[in-house]
Amino acid sequence: MVKVLRKYNKYILVVGGVLLMVAFLMPQAINEMRGDPMKAVVAHIGDDGIRQRELFAADMNFRVVKQIMPQFIAAAVGTPIADGTHWYLLAREARAGGFIGGEQDGKDWELPKVLLAQQLAYAEMREMADYLWQQSPQMRDRYLKQAEEVMPGIVNRAAGESRQSTDQVYLALAEARGIERMRSAFEGAARFSDKRTLIDAAKRFDRAEFDAVVVGADAFMHAMPDPTPEQLAEQFEKYKNTKPGEGDTGVGYLLPARVKLEYLTLDRAAIAEAIQIDPVDVRKRQSIDRAKDPAGFAAERQKIESQLRSERADRVVSDADEAIKAEVQRVLRKLPTENGYHVVPPDWASARPTWEAIAQSAVEQVKQRTGVNMPLPTITVRTAEWLTSRDLRQLSGIGMATVRIGARNVAFAQKAVETKELTGTTDAQMAEVPLQFGIPFVEMPVADGAGNRYYFTILDGKPESSAASVDEVKKQATDDFKRLAAFEKLKGEADNYKALTNSEGLLAVAKLVNDQLPRKPDETAPIGAIEPLKNLTMNRFTTIEPPHKALDDQALRDAMMTAAGKLDPLKPAADLPPADRVVAVSNPKLSTLVIAQLMVHRPLTQEDWILMQSSAARAMASDEVRAAFAAAPNNPFDFEQMKVRANFRFEREQRSDTANPGAPAAPVKS
Repeated sequence: MVKVLRKYNKYILVVGGVLLMVAFLMPQAINEMRGDPMKAVVAHIGDDGIRQRELFAADMNFRVVKQIMPQFIAAAVGTPIADGTHWYLLAREARAGGFIGGEQDGKDWELPKVLLAQQLAYAEMREMADYLWQQSPQMRDRYLKQAEEVMPGIVNRAAGESRQSTDQVYLALAEARGIERMRSAFEGAARFSDKRTLIDAAKRFDRAEFDAVVVGADAFMHAMPDPTPEQLAEQFEKYKNTKPGEGDTGVGYLLPARVKLEYLTLDRAAIAEAIQIDPVDVRKRQSIDRAKDPAGFAAERQKIESQLRSERADRVVSDADEAIKAEVQRVLRKLPTENGYHVVPPDWASARPTWEAIAQSAVEQVKQRTGVNMPLPTITVRTAEWLTSRDLRQLSGIGMATVRIGARNVAFAQKAVETKELTGTTDAQMAEVPLQFGIPFVEMPVADGAGNRYYFTILDGKPESSAASVDEVKKQATDDFKRLAAFEKLKGEADNYKALTNSEGLLAVAKLVNDQLPRKPDETAPIGAIEPLKNLTMNRFTTIEPPHKALDDQALRDAMMTAAGKLDPLKPAADLPPADRVVAVSNPKLSTLVIAQLMVHRPLTQEDWILMQSSAARAMASDEVRAAFAAAPNNPFDFEQMKVRANFRFEREQRSDTANPGAPAAPVKS
């Protein structure tokens, strides 16, 4: 055999080389014959073909912007941007209009930072975020600065997940900015005559200054009788499909998404208290740090012990965190997955890992690693009632926790109700926090300001739906019944309050109401006392910085501006008959009655007109576009409308039409 190989070695080498060459060139030749799929024409605009790589690039930009600014995708053009193809059509029109800049344009855009700052404010302030954002420049500046620091990390994360460079991410933001400019240009395209603008400005900037008292029905609820079961049942049937805060009265029993859960708490303070500090370690720390402060460290033994205890507590928490995650993943990795979510077997309720077993395992592993007898983590089970986001925020400890998502902290209570089953999300990559029923969540850090860690399982959930029966909302329904009854009583007092204001002023009205309020034992001040609100300003369209929601009411503005129209601005308000200066306006949704007294009428002056002419024109244009959008059957930036306007169609649609030439044309929406 060896002789044969030596004799024919040249032939063997030649044949082997040819085979290797064929093997090397064959895939390339096949690919060339098949063609690059990214070059394939997959759609048309008119007679022009659109290649796959163009739609792919648009889809990547769409996903990047959605990750950085989901609010923009939801509302940038007055309708949600549907997908990458919709993005392609929007960017195409914006580029044709000259609205899209380069990479630096995306870097300089402030909107992503503002939206992020608002998210950070909401995560910390919850319901107060919107109000404080408007009223506190210091708070706004603080969150904007924080967003400025966090934004590069978010951009880098978006770049990494999309496998693009940061420059490409900023180009995607530049496209988004161009789309926003296009929408703004559309809204500001209207032009108005000087006369029409002046007439509108005279109405828009005509102001009234006034004082007011806001009387809430809550002040009289204590005096209302309890409802009968029949009255509660009737009220429930009437409002069971209405959201709370909506409808004519604000009463509603359509409940938001809600869940049941259980969670494990890793209490950092308890762990620190369980740690024993060796005096030898204290002496070592003293000797190390003595050079920094020779006189001070001998007197600060307690401080050194506290530092050592804090450092070791951090280490124990970290080790416990690893142990808990490892114990959960040990079980979860056995489950199959689909689109990033675990496929749960029928017997999962009995087979899934329990937090009690996980907690015990964590204690044992921490003992092995550090020698610390860590207290057994507490397990909390909340299955007796359904918990909304609002209820979750009220939970001790975990209610104030946040989920760490990249460089952002998002409220746990906000994300806990966004499970796969409740949102309908089928791809885990499309969810910020991939939650699903029955699966212990340990993927992202969940912690509060005290350094405590939380690990939880959403056991079950209900989507937005009406309460099952009046019993589920009995306390709320009882309060609503009393509030509505108190509101009817309050409305009946409107004329009396007006007469009292005419004769004695708003302070007398406040005193009359306060005298009827309940008081705590041994306290003279009533609960929820009211007082007049002074030096308020409004025009026909807005109330300037209203200190109470009831003052930001169009019915109140209409009544006040009608009264102001009767007042000669060159004469003092006292010259107007008192009855003409006082209005009483009820608000059924808020269950309030506002007694307002006109003090000054300030119409638009020539000096104001010179300063406000351009802003008046912009406001008119914005109102006109808003009205047109509300009345039009379709938004011009809607995906279907853009497809019709651009004569856009997918290649598969065109082939279908060609294959069936006798088929009627698809209807075009106007």
